[in-house]
Amino acid sequence: MPGDVPDPSIVVARRALLDGLEALGPHAPRVVLVGAQAVYVHTPGVVTGIALFTKDADLMLVPPVASAPDIEQAMRAAGFTSGAQPGIWMSGDGEREVDLLVPDAMDSRPGRRAASLAGHGRRTARLVPGIEGAVVDNAWHSIAALEPSDPRRAQIRVAGPASLLVAKAYKLTDRLAEGRPDRLGTKDAFDAYRLLQLPAADLLAGFAHIVTDPVAAPIAAKGIAKLRALFLDAQAPGTLLAGQHVEGVGDPYLVRLSVVALAHELISALEG
Repeated sequence: MPGDVPDPSIVVARRALLDGLEALGPHAPRVVLVGAQAVYVHTPGVVTGIALFTKDADLMLVPPVASAPDIEQAMRAAGFTSGAQPGIWMSGDGEREVDLLVPDAMDSRPGRRAASLAGHGRRTARLVPGIEGAVVDNAWHSIAALEPSDPRRAQIRVAGPASLLVAKAYKLTDRLAEGRPDRLGTKDAFDAYRLLQLPAADLLAGFAHIVTDPVAAPIAAKGIAKLRALFLDAQAPGTLLAGQHVEGVGDPYLVRLSVVALAHELISALEG
């Protein structure tokens, strides 16, 4: 388990992940784990004193996806119902959430909300910009249930730290642009801080791989620019959000200083 103590939500989110993989069945080889659970896979040695938290399992479907079996039918058969947006699947008890995502730039109609997956319903998956790098920056991991009574373990591709950092930059930038303080992601900013604490060489290796892919490379370039805008000085919006995440339980000032130093080191290396 990661160095920081996991919130009980992690246990439920892991169950949702394994339930989602089982439901996807033959489609599982086209799945990559993204989001917070992927971040925590890569940061077992990062100790911040802040509990790990996530409420869902973010599973990216990599096109082309086979037209059968029907994913919507499979999710419903597994006890999930479609949520308020395409790609959101909730368990019958309302406790578990699986988000099925497709990289925006890989869809035939990018910029929309619902992904276009031949043979599958319009609400099966949601288009998300910024996760394209995870198509090439990923590796297989063994993911186990976190409940003693659950013996399940699954093999799944997990997005690499570099692609996850780009995805967080896109998500934070979008939320800031919406101008809704209730949706500003202090947790997403802090997850980016966790990733920035990984060895710079590991992050640089991931970026070097991403830039060889014609689809992911321009997304990564924009992501680096977003990281600069978010974290490169003490008053940058991402820096402030990361500090806010520890208010009352940690030292926001030290977090802000650390975020800026780590972001500067990485971006200088990427742009040098």
